[in-house]
Amino acid sequence: MEPSQVQPRQPTDYETYVLEVLSTMKRKSSTIDQSALRQCLGLSSSYLVSDTTMNPTSGIISWGAGLNQLVDVLTALHARGELELETVNAASKACSECWTVAGNWRGLEECREV
Repeated sequence: MEPSQVQPRQPTDYETYVLEVLSTMKRKSSTIDQSALRQCLGLSSSYLVSDTTMNPTSGIISWGAGLNQLVDVLTALHARGELELETVNAASKACSECWTVAGNWRGLEECREV
């Protein structure tokens, strides 16, 4: 395919991805699938890069909103005594990776405040 025939890609949106995972989870069961939460957390640093690269005007906002949605779910699970250690570890790793990415990519410093 020639470059002139390549269709532009839609920007990624971590918030939309997280909300889709959470709503699918809610439709399938009354419990939270922490494996799915861990997958969302594991993708957070990749979405940080892709959201902000593909959508410079609001990528940081969508990424931060998605991460905050996950934090709200983790907080609720903790309050109910249901938060699994593996999920805590995944959240810790995700935060560390996002902190590193935000410090190493120009223009992402404000993501450290999310």
